[in-house]
Amino acid sequence: VAHELGHKKSAWARFLAKINLMSVAYMHFIIEHNYGHHVNVATPLDPATSKKNQTFYQFWWQTVKGSWQSAWQIEKRRLER
Repeated sequence: VAHELGHKKSAWARFLAKINLMSVAYMHFIIEHNYGHHVNVATPLDPATSKKNQTFYQFWWQTVKGSWQSAWQIEKRRLER
């Protein structure tokens, strides 16, 4: 639900997405998903794209850690501009 609400134009819908993600300490998802994943999907730069023959647990760690790091880098670049 938070994923879909995070794509909406409505400020209320995006707010609800953030509240939903806050409940599981994953608010960085909106930043990384919209400004990282959608730009880099299916490339080595995308932490949300699994690699060939990667196990579920390897992918889980890659996406949790990589999404957090990517969101921080995206925000750092945004603030520098």
